[in-house]
Amino acid sequence: MENNVDKVAAHVFLDAFSRGDTQAMEALLAPDFLLRQADGLPYGGDYRGVEGWQRMLTRFAETWSSLVPTLVTVLGDGPQFAVLVDVTVTARATGRTLTTSVLEFWTMRDGKLAEIRPFYWDTAAVTALVC
Repeated sequence: MENNVDKVAAHVFLDAFSRGDTQAMEALLAPDFLLRQADGLPYGGDYRGVEGWQRMLTRFAETWSSLVPTLVTVLGDGPQFAVLVDVTVTARATGRTLTTSVLEFWTMRDGKLAEIRPFYWDTAAVTALVC
């Protein structure tokens, strides 16, 4: 990655996510941003652009009463890299809590986040938590 600009942007984005700072997150999204959540999740599907990101955050808030991400590491060089995050979530519907890992593949373009593809350690455990 040139001058680690992309890794810095990843850290800034994750910090904004942790603080719930939607304005800071949205400022880092490319106009054609794409988030692809696994279809088996309560908030599964593709989310495009800032509007899509906002819809996904709404669905997250409907699903989780608490979500605490912890950045483990950022792996790789170049505009595509992996971000490993541990998350502790509490389901709004059941009150149950789960700690799991998510490996996300990120694509950066011109200093903006163009795509995120998350891979959950155990999507079945995540889905079972909310039912």
